[in-house]
Amino acid sequence: MGSTALWLALATVVVTAALLILTAFALARLWRTVGQAEPAAVPVPVSPPEPTDVPEPEHAKPPEDGGALDGDSGAASARAQAELMRARQLAALVGTLDLDELLPRVLEAATAASYADAAAVALRTDGETTTRTHNLTPEEVPPLDVVQAEPRARGFAIHYRYPGSGRLPQHIEPIASGLVVPLVGGSDVIGQLAVYWRGEPHEPSDDELAALEEFALISGRAIENARSYEQAQRLAVLDSLTGIYNRRFFYETLAREVKRAHRYDRSLAILVFDVDQFKAINDRWGHLAGDEALVEVAERLRSVVRAADVASRIGGDEFAVVLPEAALIDADQLFQRLQLSLADRPVGRIGRLRLSPGTAELQRDDDSLSLFQRADEALLANKRRGQRAADEVAAPEDELG
Repeated sequence: MGSTALWLALATVVVTAALLILTAFALARLWRTVGQAEPAAVPVPVSPPEPTDVPEPEHAKPPEDGGALDGDSGAASARAQAELMRARQLAALVGTLDLDELLPRVLEAATAASYADAAAVALRTDGETTTRTHNLTPEEVPPLDVVQAEPRARGFAIHYRYPGSGRLPQHIEPIASGLVVPLVGGSDVIGQLAVYWRGEPHEPSDDELAALEEFALISGRAIENARSYEQAQRLAVLDSLTGIYNRRFFYETLAREVKRAHRYDRSLAILVFDVDQFKAINDRWGHLAGDEALVEVAERLRSVVRAADVASRIGGDEFAVVLPEAALIDADQLFQRLQLSLADRPVGRIGRLRLSPGTAELQRDDDSLSLFQRADEALLANKRRGQRAADEVAAPEDELG
């Protein structure tokens, strides 16, 4: 656990430092640009409004040459505004390693930076693609996972043609064009980032493509760091051998469920069990065989618990299950299902595994510690009874021998 916590802390520091450096570079460019302009000509930036469920209106387009801003001062002011927007967008990506918070920030920033009307991101994980969108209706969600660009292309533009009015609400202009670039995390392509324009078709310029590529590169790194952090968090609560929850997560869950059950007057039960003669398995077959036995027990346990149950390995050959909304009889029936699963399929050369259980149901004056102690005491009592029964069976055999 110590090494995992250290890894999480180091990852957070490294990611934050890297993105802060990128933001610092953008801000430095901003101040250099502002210094070249007339101070009075630089417009005061206004914070954008909070996003709502209503599709946003089109972003204000950058000033055209010869517009309200003219000459070197106007061009410098426009560059200053663009650099300030970019710095804010980069800063927004620094503030979180939570993927659910990061993706909306990426999409909103990509939309604003491209003066577009909508955006989408498709992420590939373990062969599956997840798509998140901004300012797109369900009918407009693009199938980015099936669009394949030429491998040597930097990105690709999309132009839409509609046979009729379509199914879009009347107050929403249809998507006219889009620009898609790859998202790269580390050295691998992890997905695609797309921005879309409504109304009149828009032909992205080389500068727009370069800007979106740069933003996608920074976003890809931030997304990959957030996914790595998420994975590390999951690993921090999982048992490395069996893949089920570990001791820490079990006790945290038990404490939380006990409080919830008391508050709402709900039932709660727990099951604790261990593997009989586990030391003998290690001594006879070796520790790899012992590990194989624990993995098999966890796999069979995972197959018989309910979706709401929390199964954990809490140490050595000892396992425990928290059963929300369950009584003592439910914990007993869960153990019976587990025994049947082990009896149906012996474990390799070890053969049939035997378990000793202990169960307990939450009482009015219980806390998480007293509930667990009662289950653990029941386990020890069952184990002693099982040992006495085994001794009684062995004694006549010794006499006959």
